[in-house]
Amino acid sequence: MDKYINYNEMFDSIAIEIMNILINVRKNNQNLSKDVIKEYLLNNNRLKDLFNEDICKKNLNELKKELVQIILKVESILPTDTVKEFRDKIEAANDICYLNEVFLEVTNYFANYLLKVIGTFNKVWDVLKDTLKFMEISNDKIFSILDSSKEIFIEEIKNSEKLDEHIETIEKETFLENNLDNLKKKLLEKLTNIKNSLKETRNQRKNQLKKLDTEVNKVKEDINRYKEQIQQLQDTIKQFKKEAIVDSLTNIYNRNYLERKYPEEFEKFKRYGQPLSVIMLDIDDFKKVNDNFGHQIGDNVLRYFATVIKNNIRKVDIPFRYGGEEFLILLPHTKLEQAMVVANRIHKELNDTMFKVKGLTLKVTASIGVTEARESDSMESLIKRVDDLLLKVKKEGKNRVLSG
Repeated sequence: MDKYINYNEMFDSIAIEIMNILINVRKNNQNLSKDVIKEYLLNNNRLKDLFNEDICKKNLNELKKELVQIILKVESILPTDTVKEFRDKIEAANDICYLNEVFLEVTNYFANYLLKVIGTFNKVWDVLKDTLKFMEISNDKIFSILDSSKEIFIEEIKNSEKLDEHIETIEKETFLENNLDNLKKKLLEKLTNIKNSLKETRNQRKNQLKKLDTEVNKVKEDINRYKEQIQQLQDTIKQFKKEAIVDSLTNIYNRNYLERKYPEEFEKFKRYGQPLSVIMLDIDDFKKVNDNFGHQIGDNVLRYFATVIKNNIRKVDIPFRYGGEEFLILLPHTKLEQAMVVANRIHKELNDTMFKVKGLTLKVTASIGVTEARESDSMESLIKRVDDLLLKVKKEGKNRVLSG
């Protein structure tokens, strides 16, 4: 009799364990990997059946549905192409053992993504706290510098008043003294006192200015240090933003960015009448590449395909990984004839290239649909038309370019 799995209980346990994994990984200073995640999950008795090969042919469809539902719950916060890739892998699974591996891959990705988000948040929070602390300390230092400067000015005024007093005294004594020798003696004494006083004041000023200079340099060093920290934070956030819109495997834009950029370009077409063309490309028989040569070679093919696309488009053209082995290019200010030139260049370069893998020859081809936006188009109808063209190429033998 098939062993019954309570999926609600199982996924509740998984959610709890993911939080425990994040806590323990950080506490133990470990790197997240599938093996680490699996080790933690196996410590939960309620999850052991998930990794038991005895049930690898049981409950498959129910488990696939549950996993897809979990993916759908987080699709709004993860890159769209990554979500589609995981969903495709789940749909392609033919036993629970393989599904376990996909699940571990999803969990590993999601946990790493959470750690990255948490790490970025912590960095932002740390810099904000340090900045507030720095502002408080800097304010104290600046007020201290201002107070010291104020003291110097006050003392200078006092010294100026003392000097005036000395001069007045000399004037009086000069007026009253009739004996030249006595006058000379008194003048010398007064001048000596003035000289010593000025010397003492000068030394005090040197020490005060040195202290001020030290405090000012400390404030400058603090400011430069926090400038560096803020720059590092800005770089981290910039990288994080890039990861949110760039496919990590192919290094071209992902579907998330397409959903932001496509409405902008379509609005330009509608409002200003600027031509807009779309190319949709799909690698032919890509599943066979993965099945026959492995996912690593499949990843290399995807990277190569993205490179061919980038090498044959203009700077204004925008390439996206649409999902799995599908790619899409937006071509602003481009008529259908020009878009066909681009599509044919890509097609030719693919057909001129052969891969050598494990002593075998691997030829990569693609089916390509090309269309231009029409006045009657909506965003949906334009994408549907180019998708239909691509599907027609697939049905009629693949490896060619079709426009419409």
